Amino acid sequence: MKRRTISLLALALSAVMTMGMTVSAEEIPENPSGEHLTHVGLWDTLIENNGSVQKKFGTVQNNNAIVSSNNGTVTNNYGTVENNFSGATVTNNYGTVKKNLGTVENNFGGTIEEGSQPQNQYYELPNPQDNFS
Repeated sequence: MKRRTISLLALALSAVMTMGMTVSAEEIPENPSGEHLTHVGLWDTLIENNGSVQKKFGTVQNNNAIVSSNNGTVTNNYGTVENNFSGATVTNNYGTVKKNLGTVENNFGGTIEEGSQPQNQYYELPNPQDNFS
């Protein structure tokens, strides 16, 4: 009886501790050009990447440089995503995805060098010429 009471108390305590914990998400405004971020956490958001990000589990809203390992979401990619892993997403790709094992949504003339093709491929049409005399 005594052993069961201790086990139940431990279980209740762990449940209270788990449910009472809050998830803190950090918003990082910018990674400047020439700077190297080694990690963007699962709940974190990097607004503007102009440098390089090594491991990314959260969100990058505007990528103008390099994301080495994407395990989360990159929105508006104008740079390079080197490894887009399974379960990860690149949305609105204008740049390059070197190895795509995840999802690329809305590829606007960007390049996917290896792996899965995009869900939506858009091509830029040339500007019409005034050849009507």
